[in-house]
Amino acid sequence: MKNRERYQEWQGQLDRIPYAQHLNLTAELHQQMPCVFMPFEERLVGNMLLPAIHGGAIGALMEITAIVACSATTNAMRMPKLIDSTSDYLRSSKTENTWASAELIRQGRRVMAVRTTAWQSNRDRPVATGRMHLLTQLT
Repeated sequence: MKNRERYQEWQGQLDRIPYAQHLNLTAELHQQMPCVFMPFEERLVGNMLLPAIHGGAIGALMEITAIVACSATTNAMRMPKLIDSTSDYLRSSKTENTWASAELIRQGRRVMAVRTTAWQSNRDRPVATGRMHLLTQLT
C-alpha cells in the first residue's frame, strides 16, 4: 500500500474515533509517511506557568495514533483495544502544533506491539515516546 493510500486510510480511521474529533486530530503526510496531527489550542495547556500542553493530550495523541496504525494495517471491522501503554515524556511540550507517528514492532495473531513518537517543530527532538500493545482480533 502506498503512503498516500495509507494516509487516506488513517484519516478514515480517525473519523471513527470521537475523542480524535474532540482533539481535532487529522492524518497528514510528514516526510512521505502518514502521521497524526494535533493543532495547538489553548484548552490543551496543562501548565499555564511554563506554558506546556497537558501530558494527557500528548498521551491521547500517541494512543490514538497507535490504534489508527493498527486498525489501518489489519483492516478489521472493529477498532483494536488497548491492552497496555507506557509513555515516556522526554521534554516539556511547547504551545505549538504536535505530530505523532507509529511504528509496528510486532504483529501476532491477536496482539500488535507498537512504538509511537510525538514531536513538535523538530522530528529529531521528540517530546514523548510510547510503547503499546493492542488486541486486534476481537472475539
